[in-house]
Amino acid sequence: MLNRVSAILASFILIFLLAGFVNGEDYIDRVVAVVNDDVITLSELEETGRNFFERIRAQAPAGEMERALEKA
Repeated sequence: MLNRVSAILASFILIFLLAGFVNGEDYIDRVVAVVNDDVITLSELEETGRNFFERIRAQAPAGEMERALEKA
């Protein structure tokens, strides 16, 4: 179940990261989710996603980088 949640979270992160690049416009930090009365902003989501994928890149063996990213 944790892998499924991680995959869903990674998918959302990628979607939001790519959406910002495709638009090419500056944006006002917006709310993307509310969890237990805590607001999660787009910038927080992007930063968490960036850190998540940087950790994967740092830990994955060179020949298995693509596989590790797909798995994440």
